Formats: sequence, C-alpha cells, structure tokens
Amino acid sequence: KQWYQRRVAITAGEMNVYKKPRDEDKPKRPASAYFHFLVEFRKKMAGKPLPEHTTIPKLSGALWQKMTEEERKPYNDKMEEEKKVYERRLSEYRKVHTLIFYCDFVFLIECHIS
Repeated sequence: KQWYQRRVAITAGEMNVYKKPRDEDKPKRPASAYFHFLVEFRKKMAGKPLPEHTTIPKLSGALWQKMTEEERKPYNDKMEEEKKVYERRLSEYRKVHTLIFYCDFVFLIECHIS
C-alpha cells in the first residue's frame, strides 16, 4: 500500500511537470447552444425557489431535452455566429504562430549548423 501511495504521488507530481501550459493568445472555443440557453435560464430562475432536491442544471437539462428545433433555433444561431468568429480568429492565430514556430525552427537549424 505504501508503494502504491508513493507511486501515485510521484505520478501526480510528474503530471504537473508535463502539463502543457495554456497559450493565452489562443482564442477560446465558442459556447454550445445549450450553454447560451443555460445563461438565459439562470437569469429567468434567479430569485425563484427551486423544487426540493433540484438544481438549475437539472431543470434546464430537462427543459432543453423537451424543446423542439424551432425553440432551440435562437441558441443555435448564437452558437453559429460565435463559431464563425472563433474560426476566423483561430486561422489568424495559426498564421502568426506557425510563422513564429517556423522562424524559431530555422534559427535552431542555423545555430546547429554553425
């Protein structure tokens, strides 16, 4: 048991070392249609008492499943708009960061050859 606990502790420490840091310049992915619905649902439910043993995500999930495609359309439209903006920003990000990576790569090769 002690061996296992040490191994888990070492592995957890290694995972923190190898975890790739988040690139702050990279654009965030767009929210799903359900999350757009959830934001509005939370605003609508603010201050209202909830049924016993129920949470807002549980209520919103049940309501979302019952909704028709026509009722979901405004949320899907918001998602599509955000997706277009995200794809545009991501392509710009990739152009810049690919160029930076290429320049670093060429520099390393030149340093190694010299």
